Amino acid sequence: MHGGQLACKVIKLPSGSREKLHREMGILSKMPSHPNIVKLYKSTESKNNLYLFMEYCDVGDLKQFVKRRFKSGRLGEEEARYVMRDVIRGLCQMSDVCQVMHRDLKLENILVKSKHPEAAAISDFEFKIGDMGLAKGHSGDHLLYGTICGSPLYMAPEVLLNQPYNHSADIWSLGTMLYHLLTGNYPFDASTLSQLKKNVQLGVYWIPKSVRLSYEVTQFLNCCL
Repeated sequence: MHGGQLACKVIKLPSGSREKLHREMGILSKMPSHPNIVKLYKSTESKNNLYLFMEYCDVGDLKQFVKRRFKSGRLGEEEARYVMRDVIRGLCQMSDVCQVMHRDLKLENILVKSKHPEAAAISDFEFKIGDMGLAKGHSGDHLLYGTICGSPLYMAPEVLLNQPYNHSADIWSLGTMLYHLLTGNYPFDASTLSQLKKNVQLGVYWIPKSVRLSYEVTQFLNCCL
């Protein structure tokens, strides 16, 4: 199966429908191997649990990575560019090649793997999309209806407001991730869900004065959000 170290994701099987769990297993098992997507090697099921034997990412998730390695809680532009390059490559593989929407892109679902034991610089790590529990196939611009899923702070307006959406919702989440990497905060934040919806509808966000961004990165954020 695999000669190296693997991670085993143990999922307690619900008493009712198991569609969501089997969807993740099915999508991962059919996903062509890609360096920026966590690979599933094997799955097995017992009476109570589903076991997914996956590629081991030794560093943890991206949120932990930033918190541990950067005292400011945010990345510089060049470092953020490097991370996002990997994430975008993985997302392009999912969307363009496999016709799959992730639907829950966030820092916690990007796993980090060191390229060698002495990894220190940002280029010494690989960044991989994981957790396909909410992933769903799509056909071009075909709209999905009535399926609210994901993490509210990363949700596109159409998802948050329970409107039809398509694969472009993942692009919004991508922009939210980049903003968070660069500033340490979310572009649209609130203490309640109703206030978050209002803030997202207004569509106004600010770059802190302490964060200096190039024109290209600013435009990229504007195109995503």
